[in-house]
Amino acid sequence: MPWFEERRQNGLNASISEKPLNKPWKVDPESTTPIEGPYFNVVVVDVRNALTREVEKWRQPMIEPAHFEYPVNPQDRVSGLVALFRRRFNGRMEYLVQAKAEPGNDTRGGVVLAPSIEASYSNIKKHPGKIPLMNHLDLKSEKTQTVTQPKDGGRFFKANNLLVMQSIEKHTFPVPETHIWATREAIREIQKLGLSNEHLNAVIGVFT
Repeated sequence: MPWFEERRQNGLNASISEKPLNKPWKVDPESTTPIEGPYFNVVVVDVRNALTREVEKWRQPMIEPAHFEYPVNPQDRVSGLVALFRRRFNGRMEYLVQAKAEPGNDTRGGVVLAPSIEASYSNIKKHPGKIPLMNHLDLKSEKTQTVTQPKDGGRFFKANNLLVMQSIEKHTFPVPETHIWATREAIREIQKLGLSNEHLNAVIGVFT
């Protein structure tokens, strides 16, 4: 996909370096939440009597979401949102994907193929109106499918994402230059190269 290759060349266009922990996190070695931040916390969990695992007990740090929402059902709280728009165009199904760069991606330019929208609810709360395409997402539409999926329980503590597939009958909103409508076949080729992120793989896997 030439469009994707062009964005890989441009990349994140940022300088990235590792630094010691400091603000905005507060570190308290005696607390059960030793690192607190506006977007996530780092907690330490103590596991005992894990008889079905390779070891029965261990202690480890985990990432805990700082904010949860109940966007669909009052009983289902979620910490993140992963949404993919789709449309039927010229007789074929297309999906709105984005070339997204993150500082931790081990790919050229830090770029991977990602869904239309992906954000933690902490990020949505802290930066209202700044996440592209959020105002076009309709979780109550009859053409929207949702499912709540847990995140990696080996790294994240009680974190999950709301996976969303929203069908659009008539495409009327402008598409950011970071996004493109792509067929399932084009997305699959990127997946085979190992250049699609876990969120796109998850929502594609559930709804297509």
